[in-house]
Amino acid sequence: MPASFNSEPRRHLRARTRTLLFLALFVLAGLAFLYRDLTRAPKDAPILKFGAVNRLAISLAGHQVELRKSERWQVTTFDGSAVTDARANEGLVRHLIDLLNGLREQRSEKMNLKQASQYGMATPALGISLGWDAPTPGEDAVLFGNKDLSGSFVYAFFPKKLLLTLTSANPLLLMDGKTALDFRDRRVTTFGVDDVYELRTAGTCKPIWLVRDGDRWVWHTPKANVENQDGIDAWLEDLIGQKADSIHDGATAPANSRNLCTVTLRGLYGKIEKFAFFRDSTGRILVKNDVLKALYLPSARMKKILSIK
Repeated sequence: MPASFNSEPRRHLRARTRTLLFLALFVLAGLAFLYRDLTRAPKDAPILKFGAVNRLAISLAGHQVELRKSERWQVTTFDGSAVTDARANEGLVRHLIDLLNGLREQRSEKMNLKQASQYGMATPALGISLGWDAPTPGEDAVLFGNKDLSGSFVYAFFPKKLLLTLTSANPLLLMDGKTALDFRDRRVTTFGVDDVYELRTAGTCKPIWLVRDGDRWVWHTPKANVENQDGIDAWLEDLIGQKADSIHDGATAPANSRNLCTVTLRGLYGKIEKFAFFRDSTGRILVKNDVLKALYLPSARMKKILSIK
């Protein structure tokens, strides 16, 4: 009876001891996993960690462009020279920054930096440096080299981290068919389609007089089917959205140039803007705008829209 009476507490003691040992092992295992996660960056962590980017330098297709943001993004230099038309292609800039923010490392092992040239780093396809002032000042950079066989990933070098790795090719794919010039707003007018309330041409080009009447467009010259409002919107969007083939900062029209066509745009609150097509002494057709301090080489499509020869 005494032996049977004492065996019951001992069994409970052994059970509690086993439970405590199990809990201790569980806690130790948890601490080990926590230490591993604290000392090793997760695979889905972004490679580039930046603040509110307000400075960009981009090298692409043999040209370089630098941009800075205050209220809006503006171009500061192109190929090392200051620009007089500082308008930037803000949509493209924002898209690129979004893609850079999404870069993740696709290979966990470190690649040999001595083999960087084999992955296209001797002549990178795209180079980008970023700078920011908030929340704390900083800067970073990345060079994109060759794509892998799938074409979905690219070898990239991050100089500040001395990291050569494989990552998403999306930033490089965004640049397909583009040059550094595409980061500039190459339209020959500051008007948007919705800003235009009247458009009129003068000169040897197609005679056009187009006026907005409420929600409708009216062709005064040439006479046209005013019921085709969608067609008028598409025509105007095509004209206003045309991008110049090149920008000549600081250039002015020579005194002996021959004017071919002047387009006058009128908007709300008395806003007026004119851009004129002229032929220079070499026979080139260029465009000057009365509010922009540069000359523009118009696209073939823009000349065709206005019948400029």
